[in-house]
Amino acid sequence: MSSGQTTTSFGAIDAPTTRFLARAAKDIDYLLKDCSPTPTDERFYKEGVETYRVGQLEIDGAVISIYSFDAGRVFNTLQERTDEPDEEISQFFAVDWPVQQEDGQSYHSFYFKNRPCEERIRQAHCIHKVKIAIENRELPQEFRCENCSERVHWTNLTEDCDMTLMERVIMLEKQVCNCEGSLNLLKEGMDEESVTSPTVATGSTLEPAASSLD
Repeated sequence: MSSGQTTTSFGAIDAPTTRFLARAAKDIDYLLKDCSPTPTDERFYKEGVETYRVGQLEIDGAVISIYSFDAGRVFNTLQERTDEPDEEISQFFAVDWPVQQEDGQSYHSFYFKNRPCEERIRQAHCIHKVKIAIENRELPQEFRCENCSERVHWTNLTEDCDMTLMERVIMLEKQVCNCEGSLNLLKEGMDEESVTSPTVATGSTLEPAASSLD
């Protein structure tokens, strides 16, 4: 970690994590996350916004619906989260991930500026999950590796450009770095399901992907 880098181990999202999650979200065209007890198509219908279900798939036992909808004044926040706020985008996509909770079913809605594939939906969910885990003090962003005891920040775990977001988050959860012993553990089959299963809803307000950290 560079000498000018400052971190807060628990609770607050620090600058390196902010930048890393923002880049990860941008790479998959992921814009925002919302949470509601009502499916996206029903909510939008009440707001006078027409939606079209363009796909459906199953992820980790949950039936995920993908909707397209026209960009309009109601969704200026989505427009502002694109790479170019002034670019003409006529359509956005919402992915509803239903989650069963004690008080009933909730819908985690992930918004994209292009139609997402299953892998990108999983990555968006992973971005949200790791952010919430850090904010809830479940994972420190900076830690000592369980294998070699070197102090590292989770965004600097490895220089391997082929390391996926899921693999990096697994290393964060295991509190290990890129030392030989830790990488051997990763190769031996850390289970990616641990970072893709549904998480507890955190509220009903529109929550920016990664840049909710601004």
